[in-house]
Parts: sequence; C-alpha cells; structure tokens
Amino acid sequence: MIHARSQLSILLILPSLAALSAAGESGLVGAWQFASQASFTGGIQEAIDSLPRDGGVVQLPPGTYPLRRSVQLRSRVVLRGSGAATVLQRGPQVRSLLSRAARPGDKSVAVESAAGFEVGTEVAVMDSQQGGWYVAHRTIVRVEGNVLHLDRPLERDYDPKRQAVVINCFPGILVDRQESVSIEDLCLDGRLEANPGPNSDFTLAAIHLVAARDCTVRHCRVTGWPSDGIGVQGGSGNRVVDCTVESCRGHGLHPGTSVQSSVFSRNVARRNAWDGLYFCMECRYVVVSDSVFEANGTNGIGGLGDGGDCFNVVQGNVCVGNRQCGILAVNGANNSIVGNICLNNSASQARAFAGIRLLNASDMTVTGNRCLDERDTKTQAIGIEECGTSDRNLVTGNHCRGNLQAGVRLTGKNSSGTGNME
Repeated sequence: MIHARSQLSILLILPSLAALSAAGESGLVGAWQFASQASFTGGIQEAIDSLPRDGGVVQLPPGTYPLRRSVQLRSRVVLRGSGAATVLQRGPQVRSLLSRAARPGDKSVAVESAAGFEVGTEVAVMDSQQGGWYVAHRTIVRVEGNVLHLDRPLERDYDPKRQAVVINCFPGILVDRQESVSIEDLCLDGRLEANPGPNSDFTLAAIHLVAARDCTVRHCRVTGWPSDGIGVQGGSGNRVVDCTVESCRGHGLHPGTSVQSSVFSRNVARRNAWDGLYFCMECRYVVVSDSVFEANGTNGIGGLGDGGDCFNVVQGNVCVGNRQCGILAVNGANNSIVGNICLNNSASQARAFAGIRLLNASDMTVTGNRCLDERDTKTQAIGIEECGTSDRNLVTGNHCRGNLQAGVRLTGKNSSGTGNME
C-alpha cells in the first residue's frame, strides 16, 4: 500500500504520465493503479503483470512501497521510479529456527515459532552448509500451528544441527534469465535496524540479476539491505551505473557466477559490512571504473581473480578508508588494475593491509595507481605488495609515497617493477 502522504505526489505526476503516453511510449502503466492492502509489492508486481508480452514501462511515483516478496521483472520491461522519493521498503524481520530436519521433496517446514509468518510472503530456508545457490526461496501458502506450508517442494535438506532457519528475506527486485530489462531512479530500503539477522546471502540481494542479458541498473540507491546491495550473477552485457549502495549487511556490489562483458561504473559503495565490490567466480571482461569505495568492512574492491576471474579491468576508482585493502587481487591471473587511488586503508588494524595487495596472483598489470596514506596517524602499511605465490606481475608507473612501511614490495622472481615513485 502506498502511504497516504504520497497521494499528492501521485496526483502531480499524472499529467507527466499522460504526456508520455501521448508521446507514444507504449505499454506505460502506473503502479498506483494496482496498489492495495492485498498486494505484496505495493502494486508493482501487478503493474508489471498487466503489461503486454512485448514489455513496456512501469512508472513508480513518489511514495513508499512495502515489499513482502520479490518484484520479478521480465524481458523488455522498464521499472522507473521518481528518484530518492520512490522507496521500496522491507518490513521487519521474521525469523525462526527449524524444529526438525527438512528433507528434499518436503513442502512444509516445522519451526520453533510461526509467529509473524504470513500467508503469501516470501521466505528463505537455509542452514550453515546450504547457502548461496542452495538457499530455498519459497512462498508460504498456509500456516498450521508451527508448520509453514510452502508453494513448492524443497530440493535439499536443512538440518537444525546446522542452524537451519526460515527467514522472511528475499531479493527486493529479481531479474531471472531475462533480457533488456531496465531498473531506474528508485531507492530500496532494507530497514537494517528492524532486520538484525544474523543471516545474509548473496541470493537475497536488494537487486539480484541472475543469468540476465543486456540489462541496466541506473540511478538507484540501496541502503541498509540485510544482504548484498546489487548483485549480477552470470549473464552478459549488463550495466550497473550511477548507483549508491550503503550500509548493507553483505557486499555493496557483487559481480559473480561467470558474469561476462559487463560494466560497473560511476557508483558509490560505502559502509557495507563486507567488500564495496566483490568479484566472485569466473568473471570475465568485467570493467569496474570511476567509482568510490569508502569505509567498507573488508576491502574496497575484493576477490579479484579468486575462482578463475580473468581479463577484467579495475580502472579509475577511489578506494578510501576501507578496513582491509583498497584493492585485493587473490588466487588469479590476467587482470588489470590501472589508475586507481587507494588512500588511508587498513582502517581495522595499522600495518596489516596494503593499498593494493596481490596474493597468489600472477600475470597482472598494475600501473598508474596512487597508493598512500595522507594522515598524521597512518594505517596503510604498503602501497602495492606481492605476497604468497604471486609472480610474473608488471607493476609500473605507480605513485606510492607516504605509507607506513614501504611503497612497493615485490616478491615474485619474474615480476617487474619499474618507474614507481616510493
């Protein structure tokens, strides 16, 4: 339901929507036409479902849209808000441990308490071993005592001995195996203060793209989501641009699961619990550029190379005040780190972390970066360092004066470091 304070804004936006329709923007509908107490997405899903098969535009006027399940987009649909005044908002957390083991094929789970769980809401079932792609995303169809009946059978087992739990977490917006989708000019509020966790998983990201192609997330803001902010898992040709992600319980931005030929540019990720941006598993031809990663709980940019990432470019970013490294490249090869500023990092422990760390990384190009600590009380240990089995890296033309211990420290027998300022 759209809050009452939004009614005036809705009335004001009607003329502009009429003008768009008159101008020939096909399939344009407004979510307010479908808003009701019965809607689990503030009318958004119903508006999407009303569009013709070839897609169209759903316009969200200013207002607060409560989410009790994911908004699911399909190909060639534009979901367009009105900027910061359009807020998709999670409700308070409802969470309970399983009271007995759930097995593959079960369509119900027994919990210690069903208080707060409602029919029609989306939940996640997980345990300490069954996370990631093994989280079960289901909808509650009936509640009987402390038993939650689900819309589909479970595919895996979830055991109380492994802290198995049901929690009302879900992606705010889901794009699953669709193409040419655009998500524009809106805010997702996870209400972290009302969602204490501790559970978090990348499949529960505020905006979650899965095997999507040629999709765009633009001018969106995610704040306080109890998981990752914006995840792009698999697919190709996707773009996340001009977005801000802050104070989320997971990573800010998360390219992973073999995503290819995609761009993350002009974004801000700050004060997230984990990395500002995290590379994960076989990312190829991904460009991360012209963004700011500030005061994140681990690295500004992390995971580059881990799990087979290669031929990715990290260029022109500012990584400042992160608790660990500005940029961490680990266990991989053939990536480029060019023209970044890594400033005042290692905030969690002085002398522990570098501006750019190459850990078991090889055949990397690291050039034109500026890595230093400008403060009187410094924490960033080294500007650029190799460690572990790192070798065959080209580290040239970097400016690394002003760190606690050293400017550039190379350990690989075949690595080359020339023209660096220390």
